[in-house]
Amino acid sequence: MEYKQAEGGASDEAAIVRLLTSTSPPWGVTRIRDQARWGVVQAALILTEHRTAFEALVEALSREAPLGECVQALELALAPQLPGPQASTLIRI
Repeated sequence: MEYKQAEGGASDEAAIVRLLTSTSPPWGVTRIRDQARWGVVQAALILTEHRTAFEALVEALSREAPLGECVQALELALAPQLPGPQASTLIRI
């Protein structure tokens, strides 16, 4: 989002094409491309809407935090946005 580019997407794209063309019935190239575009738009919208949580995750990953701490960073950043009792039931490490 900030850098206007992605790295390593070619192998991810090849893997999803292999998966979706192996289904029964197989997906066509047009349907796969449409689904990929939809996924990219959804990811961008989620990251934009939850920028604080994204930044908390980036910070945790940059210090090579364990998975549990990464999840906790996301949950703590999202807690103010969660409705009702869910906010108080977040996992604590």
